[in-house]
Amino acid sequence: MEKIPVTIITGFLGSGKTTLLNNLIRKYATTRFAIIENEFGDINIDADLVVGPDKGSVFELSNGCICCSMNDELYKTLEELLRMRDKFSHLIIETTGIADPLTVIQSFIGDPSIADRFDIDAVVCLIDAPIFEELLEEQEEVSRQLVMADVVLINKIDSITPGYLDAVKMVVARANPSAEVYATSFSGINGIDLIGINAYTGRQVASSTRKFDNVLPLRGLTKMGGFTAAIASKALMHNIQSNSFVFKGDFDFEKFSLWMESFFYFSSSRVFRVKGILSFAGKGRKVIFHSVRGAFMLEEADEWRDEEERESRLVFIGKGINKNEIEQALTMLLVK
Repeated sequence: MEKIPVTIITGFLGSGKTTLLNNLIRKYATTRFAIIENEFGDINIDADLVVGPDKGSVFELSNGCICCSMNDELYKTLEELLRMRDKFSHLIIETTGIADPLTVIQSFIGDPSIADRFDIDAVVCLIDAPIFEELLEEQEEVSRQLVMADVVLINKIDSITPGYLDAVKMVVARANPSAEVYATSFSGINGIDLIGINAYTGRQVASSTRKFDNVLPLRGLTKMGGFTAAIASKALMHNIQSNSFVFKGDFDFEKFSLWMESFFYFSSSRVFRVKGILSFAGKGRKVIFHSVRGAFMLEEADEWRDEEERESRLVFIGKGINKNEIEQALTMLLVK
């Protein structure tokens, strides 16, 4: 049986998530959606605002945040969804505005019983453009939502100036170079594909990791001066950073796996996400690597072509990452 694709919608309170959800339902009218709505409160008002699908396919997780206290209920809901598998073809999860998406993503790649039946199609983050600067300064969740996204929608651009939009785009590109970025009003998605992205497949991972080759350093932003420099500096105020690595040759599979287990044991609270394409000695196929908060998985992808130079590309996203130490350690795992 084919896996169920999952779209996770994240974004701070008031950014336009429920409007986006309704726009998705309208745009993909032939897709049968199941929806998990998470509201931080006793009454899930947002669920009443969802249009289109049979209300029996809308699951309400209230009085808690899906990224922490609600995880047990999330698992129970996923089990219930599997029992009605023939009634839907795509799952959408709208997280509460204060949710850290890391734990939600981790549920889908860290638990084999879920990973075998669900596939993350994409994590979509909405940015509340008019108050983006203030949110970055005051709410760490905004930074985490941004860096974990596969698609970023800069929303409410009808309320900002073109110069401010350029500044926001620059901050987003600096914080998450691998994301697809779009500017929208009223969470409009005409001309934007948000279904069938397959962000966690080998082809997409390879494409997104290559985007890190020419990341503009923060010092390049500050030279522009004025407001752009100020907002750019706040984008990294929580020390969240992205570091990319390229290693020529092949890794030793056993050594690499053991090192990663040890690394995440000590660093899972600081390293939010790692992804990449790997080359292992003795393996004829590329290997996709995904990790969220220490839970990681390896899966085979396309075969290495004879004319291809075998190399591994990895991107680490987190805070307090020591790039030199990681690079030195991983270099030692290469087959000499």
